[in-house]
Order: sequence, then C-alpha cells, then structure tokens
Amino acid sequence: MIFYNFIVVMLVLLIFFAFFIKRNIEKSKKLFLYLSGFFLILITGIRNITVGTDVKNYSSIFEVFGISTLLDEIPSNFNGMFGYRILCRIVFILTNGNYQIMLLISGIIIIYGFLKFIYYKSDNCIASLMYFITLYYLFFTWNAVRQSIAMSVALLAILQWDKKRYIKFLFLAIASVLIHNMVLLLYIYLIIQKIQWNRILFYIYSVLLLIVINFSSIIINLFIHFFPRYSLYFNYIANGSLQSFGGESNGRKIILSISFLFFVVISLCILTPNSYKPIYSKLIDGSQTSLKIAKEKNAHKDSLWVFMAVIMIDIVIGVFYPTNTFYLRVQSFFSFFSILFIPSVVERLNHDWRLGIYITTNTLYWITTIVRLYSNNSGVFPYKFFC
Repeated sequence: MIFYNFIVVMLVLLIFFAFFIKRNIEKSKKLFLYLSGFFLILITGIRNITVGTDVKNYSSIFEVFGISTLLDEIPSNFNGMFGYRILCRIVFILTNGNYQIMLLISGIIIIYGFLKFIYYKSDNCIASLMYFITLYYLFFTWNAVRQSIAMSVALLAILQWDKKRYIKFLFLAIASVLIHNMVLLLYIYLIIQKIQWNRILFYIYSVLLLIVINFSSIIINLFIHFFPRYSLYFNYIANGSLQSFGGESNGRKIILSISFLFFVVISLCILTPNSYKPIYSKLIDGSQTSLKIAKEKNAHKDSLWVFMAVIMIDIVIGVFYPTNTFYLRVQSFFSFFSILFIPSVVERLNHDWRLGIYITTNTLYWITTIVRLYSNNSGVFPYKFFC
C-alpha cells in the first residue's frame, strides 16, 4: 500500500507542478503526459483482480479464451468478442496464462490511446488529464475494460485518419470494432469533423438530436439486428428497467450533462464566430518554433464546433435517459469528449478567468466522483496489489 500511496502522491505533485507552474509551456506537455501515463498505467495495471466490478469476469473470460483456439465454439455469453479473444489468446500463450500481465497490457493500451488523443486534440492537455480523473473516466476504465480498450484503439484510428494514414486507420478501426462492436458509434466523430459548422447549423443539429432520441428504438433495432448480443440491454428498455451503467444512477448523470450544457450555452453566448476556429491554427506566424508546433499538432485541426456537436450527444442522452443501461453505454463513448470540450471553451475565454474556472469545475466534478467512490460503483475499493 505504501508503493501505491507513493504513486498517487507523485501523480498529484506532477499535475500540481505542471498546472500551476509550467502550464503555459508547450514543450513540457509531452513530457508531462509521458510521466502521467506511466503513473496511471502503474495504478491501473498492478491492481488486484478484485479491483473493478467486472474484472473477475474478465479474468474468467481470459482463461476460457486462452485455452481455446480461434476455431473453437465458445459460449454465447462471449459472442462478439473476436478481437478481444485474439488479444487474450496471444497474451495467454506468451505469459503462460498470467492475467496480471493481461491487466497491465490492457492498462497500457487504454492509457496510451486516451492520452495520445488528448495530446493531439486538447487545447490544454493538463486540464484534460485533470478532468479525465475528476470526471471518473479513469475509474470507469477499471470496470469496463473491454469497452475502454476498444475506445482507445478507435481514438488512435481517428488520429491516423487525421494524418491521412488510411491503411493504419482501417486496421485500427476494424480491430476496435472486433473488440467491442458498439465502438462503431464512435466513428460518427469523423462525420461531425467534416461538417462546416456555424451557429445556425448547430441549432438545427441540436433539434435533430432531440427528434432522433425520441425515435431511437428504430436505430437500436437496426443495430441489434447486426449485433444481436446487445438485445440484453434493449430488453431493459422494453421492460422499463431503470438499471444503471458505470454507477450513473440517482441523477448524477443529469447533473454532469447539465454542467456540459452550461459550457455550450456559455460558448454560444460569449464567444465570437472567429473564436470557434482551432487554437493551434493561430500559432503559424512564420517563426521556426510556431511552425514546429503546428507540424506536431497536425492532427489538431478540430474547431470548437466539433467538440460541441459531439458533447451534445452526451447531453441529450444524459438528460432524457439518465438511468437506462443501453443508452448510458452508448453515451459513455461520447462522454469522454467532455475532457476536451471544457478546456476548448475555457482556453477561448478571458485569460484571467481560466484558472478560476479550472479549479472550480474540477472541485465540483471531484465531488461527484467522491460520491461514486463512496458508493463503490466500479468496485475500486478496497484497492489491492496484484492477484
């Protein structure tokens, strides 16, 4: 436990130092994310298989997949996991069935993909990492391991698309869907990214989302037709079940969704049309340093509109279906973008307001996370080392 406490203290000190002392130094952000990622991987990968409500189940799946061949018939509970099955089989053979190493590898994949996407897409990497923790997403990945791996791979695929590396994109995209079928929904981001957004179009889009959510059963039925294993979650809707997903019950998801909506309203009311352009596009002034940064941030070409459009999906689901398992699972693929969206708004506001907004929001979000930790929604406690 002393080692775990040491890692946590080092991570807290690193975030404090970076945010309050070096938060405006661009060249330090990559080092910051490397060091933070190292600590997060340790915290995630060296935990006992009792840490996380679904981890024991994943341990059993790992053993079943490990001793089977790819052509073996497997129980229906494991359908739709072909990509994850391949990963389990490879790790099982190489490690002689050591699930602790599988847990560590899972942590590496998850943290790497999420932090790399933050590096290329966030307007403030340090703030995004803070939201990643205070908005409970880190602890969520400890529970929904397979979904988090699939999302991490999908985020890496999107980065490859941005860099026009289409073969790598195709490989990663297929791999992500084979790991978790529902991650296919995340690629809506690529469509949103291509739209030439403006205020009127955003209003129309928001109204359409409200309409679609009321007729979403048609879309769900189509999705289940191709991926029948998710009919289990659809049954919750048909039966009027109010089961939660990832501890998002008792109205907490409504609170978070409304807080995201608050930032949408702020951006629409305060920001000028020019403010929505990518921040890093303004760095190109001909100097060698600025050109180097612009080249390094090649994938960072999303406007604020893109993040607003993605987070509106989270908001609509969070407000209308805050306790439904199927919808919350869908929403979890878009909730992650809040850690990019909020800094994207704040960095466009007056410089004097930024620090206060970051401290206030992270404090408030940390309260919601403490409530979830107190309820132990994702089985985080008692935290133990190794199997």
